[in-house]
Amino acid sequence: MGYLKSCGEYAQAYHESDISDDELMVEELAYMDDNLYDRVGDMIALFYKAHPEPIPFLVDSE
Repeated sequence: MGYLKSCGEYAQAYHESDISDDELMVEELAYMDDNLYDRVGDMIALFYKAHPEPIPFLVDSE
């Protein structure tokens, strides 16, 4: 999550012109080459490995 936060902060700094076009390092932005999706997928896999039991499906009795 720290990585995602740092990408978002970098993107915000660029949006607010704290980082110029010449200084911009595109790889520091979120959503570059699907790295965000890879990291989220990895975290889901690690969570599942630690907690393999199914999430109970709750049905409203009404």
